[in-house]
Amino acid sequence: MADTVSSPSRRALLLGAAALALGGSKALADAPTAPLVTGSTRGTPVAPSRDLVVMPTMVPKRGINLFPWFSLTRERPPPATDYDWPPFQTGRPVPTQRDLDQIKRIGFDHVRLPFDPGPFLAGATTRRNQLIGDLMRAVDSCLSTGLKVVVANLPNAATHYWNPSLFTQSVNTPAFIQLSYLLANIGAELSKRPSDQVALEMFNEPPLACDSLLWPELQRRLHLAVRQTAPGITLVVTGACGSLPAGLADFNLSQLNDYNTLVTIHFYEPYVFTHQGASWGDPPALRYLAGMPWPGDPARARAALAPALARLEGDFSIDAAERARRSADLQRMVREYAEGNPSTDYLRPFVDQIRAFKTRNNLHANRIYAGEFGVVRTQFDGQAAEPADRQRWTAEVRQLLEAEGFGWAYWNYFDRMGLVLDDHSRELDVALVSALGLSVPSGTPAAAQRPGARPGARPGAKTVVKPKPKPRPAARPRPAGSSRPSVGGTGSN
Repeated sequence: MADTVSSPSRRALLLGAAALALGGSKALADAPTAPLVTGSTRGTPVAPSRDLVVMPTMVPKRGINLFPWFSLTRERPPPATDYDWPPFQTGRPVPTQRDLDQIKRIGFDHVRLPFDPGPFLAGATTRRNQLIGDLMRAVDSCLSTGLKVVVANLPNAATHYWNPSLFTQSVNTPAFIQLSYLLANIGAELSKRPSDQVALEMFNEPPLACDSLLWPELQRRLHLAVRQTAPGITLVVTGACGSLPAGLADFNLSQLNDYNTLVTIHFYEPYVFTHQGASWGDPPALRYLAGMPWPGDPARARAALAPALARLEGDFSIDAAERARRSADLQRMVREYAEGNPSTDYLRPFVDQIRAFKTRNNLHANRIYAGEFGVVRTQFDGQAAEPADRQRWTAEVRQLLEAEGFGWAYWNYFDRMGLVLDDHSRELDVALVSALGLSVPSGTPAAAQRPGARPGARPGAKTVVKPKPKPRPAARPRPAGSSRPSVGGTGSN
């Protein structure tokens, strides 16, 4: 299997990047098929062309993700590779016109609309066309509300077949070729909409290593395929390793030779803070963790260990050996976070990486797009970050991005990382809206957080158990001898 480099997890990528900030040893892998562009190094473009300073057609500023509108599928179990019909879970939260109006009223200018390509590729042509039609009707609903739309291809790592690894093995695999055709078809449909209102993101969080030789060629092929049918719309491109800022170091944008592109990164550092309490987190011990502070506070961080270990002891779904492994992970994450004691200064090197890429490629700031950032929240069906800590981190990251002139999309409107307090009432988290630099107009149905109230707590609300809302691809462990703390890192999968 070509250039998987053990398909490093996003958790390891995030924590390895946290340890290194601006560096890392190379672990090169050879691309198995089509040769790469020659004549330049992978991370250092030849003198930037004049075209690269031209503005993209679509420029997003402040947005929010609308997962799982076209995600959370009804995948049939192995060895089947298709889906029940209709393919999306009927109980998933789907935005109504009221939600779209609310998103527009509080000041967002666009939405990022992820879709799982699996159902589009697994069925017959008639069903694929039906799903593309459904997706375009969703795009049109957003556009008619005054919201621009970034349509994002987001394969789900939780599925057993149509997952990110399947699409990133080689440029010659049937799955990759099928995906290329699908994106070309979606691009053609988007081209029927105003070009300054829509964009297409070709691949969410590539699971290959930061210095992968294969990912640039995979992305170049996708870009060529879409440009055949959609020459005028803005395309969203990215570096490898889960779209981390570290992936920009080896991203040679000049290979695409296309000014009408946005370069996206995802910002979740430090991972132990942003993904505490995540049932889909890696390592699994993250699900027991809650109350880790932002900014760092060693006493508060250490105080979070005992409750986390108690929650672990109450988990009877695992055996003694797994419990011991998770206990060790919890103790290590808490110890490293307390010792690292992260604050805004911890976040700056990641922004520096993004700025260095922008400068190296002679880009206007509006070519950079932080398509995801967010924190798992404490709510009625689980504990995670405290509301005040979540708000502080969100405000700091948003301010750092905006100070550079970068556009962004918060993750997410729904689910455990949502802007609404719960998926049933859909009342806005007013404090979080404020942390995003926005405001709730009078008359908007929203709930201020009451002292002592648990976000998402609604009398009589039924907890909807959902599969992994958005698995995060995995990463490179922290090299031995690194002088920077990993801030809750773990060194192996």
